[in-house]
Amino acid sequence: MENSENAVNSFVENNNELVVNEEIKSNLLVFAKWGRFLGIICYISAVFMFAFGVLFIFAGSLGINWPGIGNGLSGFGTIYGVSMFILMAIYGIIYIFLGKYLLGSTKNTKLSIEQNDQEALVKGTSNLKKLFTLLGIITIIGLCIAVLYIIVMGIAIVAFII
Repeated sequence: MENSENAVNSFVENNNELVVNEEIKSNLLVFAKWGRFLGIICYISAVFMFAFGVLFIFAGSLGINWPGIGNGLSGFGTIYGVSMFILMAIYGIIYIFLGKYLLGSTKNTKLSIEQNDQEALVKGTSNLKKLFTLLGIITIIGLCIAVLYIIVMGIAIVAFII
């Protein structure tokens, strides 16, 4: 393995080209299979999120008692249902984009390996870049919300103690 690495490094240094050997092709095909599976799961999850969001709206408007919240007819249950629908719709839309980028990446990556197509590999890695950019943005937003929550809870605890 070390000899093949040295040969590849020497080839790359001399030709300034990327070498996609059989091991890399095999790894990319495994990525394409699992990525396709996860992309489909993203779409299925999005459908469930939208369905549960709609369920929250109807449950709130029908007067179903929410644990710790009260009767939907009191007004707050309906607000709770609508706000949960909005939250679930946002999550569903995010999952649709994650699935779209993941399936696009896997489709083009598999096509590039099967047909030895450089342009398809470029498209596949472009979709992968979009996927990781979206995941990075979501992570940053989540961390900011967590820090904000900790600050607000700290202030609330201090205010409650005093």
